[in-house]
Amino acid sequence: MTDELNLHDRLAALAAAVPVGDEARPRAAALAPVVAPRLRMRTRTGAAWSLGAVAVLALALVGATILRGAPTASSTPPATDTPVVATDVDGPFELTIRSAKAMYEANEAVEIEARLTYHGAGPAITIGHALGAGGSPMAFGVAEPVPVEGLATFDLGPGYRDSCNRTELQADEPLVTAFSKSGSPRSDASDPLFDAVSAWFREPLVLPAGVWHPYVVASFGVGGCVGRDRGIELRADIEIRVEPEVAPSASPSASPEAADLIARAAEGDFELTLRSKAQYEAGDPIDVTASYTYVGAEPSIMVSHFAPEVAFSVEQLDVLHPTEGWIRVYDSACQQLRLAKGSARDVAMVEFNVMRFVAAAPLEDLRGPPGVDPLRLPAGTWRITANLSSAMGPCTDQGKQIAVSTALELEVIGRIGAAIELKTMRMAVLLPSGGQIGGKVCPLALGGGRLARNPGTGLGFADADGKWVEDVIWPAGYWARFEDGRAVLRDPTGRFVAREGDWIRSGGGHIADKTWYACSEIEVVEPPGDP
Repeated sequence: MTDELNLHDRLAALAAAVPVGDEARPRAAALAPVVAPRLRMRTRTGAAWSLGAVAVLALALVGATILRGAPTASSTPPATDTPVVATDVDGPFELTIRSAKAMYEANEAVEIEARLTYHGAGPAITIGHALGAGGSPMAFGVAEPVPVEGLATFDLGPGYRDSCNRTELQADEPLVTAFSKSGSPRSDASDPLFDAVSAWFREPLVLPAGVWHPYVVASFGVGGCVGRDRGIELRADIEIRVEPEVAPSASPSASPEAADLIARAAEGDFELTLRSKAQYEAGDPIDVTASYTYVGAEPSIMVSHFAPEVAFSVEQLDVLHPTEGWIRVYDSACQQLRLAKGSARDVAMVEFNVMRFVAAAPLEDLRGPPGVDPLRLPAGTWRITANLSSAMGPCTDQGKQIAVSTALELEVIGRIGAAIELKTMRMAVLLPSGGQIGGKVCPLALGGGRLARNPGTGLGFADADGKWVEDVIWPAGYWARFEDGRAVLRDPTGRFVAREGDWIRSGGGHIADKTWYACSEIEVVEPPGDP
């Protein structure tokens, strides 16, 4: 029995021997590009996380100090588009870490893999090990703490599940595994939510701008869990860089693909594309263009249609009871044209070809005879739909009908005023009512009221008479500002949520007298008593 637990005991002893705290953390300046031969890893107390489990795992972040020849690495920084490789060797065992390139762009996933290879005289060898990345004897880390905006700062270190596994290594055939995160939030993190942290550990590694030192360790014994004669510890480090994000410069000759919003649809031999900016200011012309293309087998084709060539529908989404502005019918006169294969035909949205308009109230300046000027819409969230309705063949011999539709949503914002300072939670995600994450519970209660200004929390819930306003602690990332003189609430992505005077509802509960803890989706609803 003692022999069977050798690996477990050895890992536990190594973990207990490692120093913890700032003195155990390798310094970036000492790590590259040629890594010193002293191998240092660290343990962390509290919750630890790894890709291998959805729940919190008690990982052994194994520490050791082993003197051996330095891992091989280039003494000069490699070219930015070439791989970076480092190798550590102990007897017949070789551990290699490889990054796809030396320089990454901002928000680009870092591509790292490790290989453990046996180069011994025999055809194969069996090793015993705890479960690291992908169930292998290898585990990864990053020397520097990794900050994640809106969540926590993480110490990524090699994590193993406390288990013994046997792997047979074939001679000269590497065991390959991709970078997998393991480690724990730093002690100064404020109780990160389980789902948010777990999701981050499952995502590819993306690092902020700077110089980083990823590494891999391999910890195993020869001969399996029973009867092995010695333990092996390998480590290899590399240096990579991440460039700061550069804002794209505006170009007057930008291609149509540079539009903020693009929606596409296809039906048979025809494709329809709709393009627009994502956001406009109230009073600006709405620049929406539909393009349709014939992609069939013939070099060209004759099509016919009734006016308009492309019909648009405009609908306001951020109101509960929109008023039907107008519905128009197609012109009775048939028109025809020849389309060349692959050549897009652009149709701009103007008042003339808006066949359906639905908004909070009809627009006074758009009543009367149809015109050719672009629409100018008031503040709100709008869905624009393009409909291509034609027929193959000339007007005198119409054939197969053509019907393709696509839609996009854009926003028109009012005159922007001052920001409103909201009191928000540290919670990084919204919970379903009754859900529980990291020991925090989103209560089952539903609360709400009329969105109103509140000196204590920025915005709050007012009662129907407006006699009192309840304090509300809003979800993390929510923000507000004045637009056209009214307070507007937005989510972390900038999406419109509600404006001052709307009746809103949210799951949550009271955490203090007259303070509502809003921890689920916020929606605009009918006021109580409305039909």
